[in-house]
Amino acid sequence: MAIGFILIPALIASGIAAYSRFGTGLFGKGSSKKKGVIGGPAAPTTLLLMTTRTPDHSRPADTLTLFSVGGGQQPFVLLIPSQTLTEIPGYGFDVVGNAMSFGRVPLASIAVSNMLGIRIDHTVVIDDSAVAAAVDKIGPITVDVPSNLFAAQGGELVPVFSAGSQQMNGKQAVRYLTYQGPNETELSRLAREQQIFDAVFAKAGSGLAQVIGSMPVEGDTGAGELGRLLAAVSAAPQSARTYDVVPVQPVGAGGDEGAFKVTSADLDVEVGKFLSASRTGVTPGTHPRLQLLNGNGRPEAGVSVAQRLIPAGFRIVDSGNARSFDFAKTKIIVYANDDASMAVAQQVRKLLGVGEIEVAARSQTSVDVTVVIGKDVRTA
Repeated sequence: MAIGFILIPALIASGIAAYSRFGTGLFGKGSSKKKGVIGGPAAPTTLLLMTTRTPDHSRPADTLTLFSVGGGQQPFVLLIPSQTLTEIPGYGFDVVGNAMSFGRVPLASIAVSNMLGIRIDHTVVIDDSAVAAAVDKIGPITVDVPSNLFAAQGGELVPVFSAGSQQMNGKQAVRYLTYQGPNETELSRLAREQQIFDAVFAKAGSGLAQVIGSMPVEGDTGAGELGRLLAAVSAAPQSARTYDVVPVQPVGAGGDEGAFKVTSADLDVEVGKFLSASRTGVTPGTHPRLQLLNGNGRPEAGVSVAQRLIPAGFRIVDSGNARSFDFAKTKIIVYANDDASMAVAQQVRKLLGVGEIEVAARSQTSVDVTVVIGKDVRTA
């Protein structure tokens, strides 16, 4: 597959199809060929970083960025459109950014893990005000704005950013990070996200760990770990950092309401190339497809079960409520009485610690196993 180089103006203008593919970065920078710049022999660490508009993190995630660092590999940064449609375990099919407002960090983390088919070691969320404060501590960052950017105001377009090299404080950096102009999709904004990251890395240098270490964060790890990971990314030369975007296609009307669907074949290639050490399951491309139904009425039950099954290699493709919330015992339903199906059922029961295995009377082609969560499932 040829590696394409993307010109900034073309990417900003198109807003749909112009984004980097395997290994060039959004602006033609970065390479996946060199190895061993940072990190030791251990497996790479993956961290999902999300940003939200408000400090209480009650809104959907505006940005979702996955970092993979260490393991003898160069830093890889995967930009995830928040409007990407995916299965959110226990909540059904929705855009991935909404997982943050539905169930906060644990649900968002497992939804992204399920979508990508990889293990996520840490997940952190910060709000826009914390991002702005961090940029102000670092000092003004320099960003090369490729073209004039406008916003609609009172029926007219007014300038927001002028083309050329711009010095941005924290508030301006957040505005640039979240800006989405008229007739743009979220993919256009992701190009600007990469620019902000590179500008912060260039300005902060070795001091990034200390700056990030004092930020207010929410997640399964602290600001110190986030700071150390981002400092490791910053330590690598800009040419050694690889940026990419989850391969998607637009659906819907576009603009602010535009959504995307994952291009599965391209995603498998991307994960195999950059995130193979973090892939869930034993054999690539063989994730058992799982339907998850809530039969006990506890909203957190789906997340708890998903957290046990997805890291083991299962892919949740459908979720919702069972016919009632009166299931005392968990049901593990397979659709064939062969060795392979029964092995899948036994694995599910082992991972959950509970479950009665049943063989459905009718075959099923869209899923391999259905789990109806009963009251015997313990949740954190």
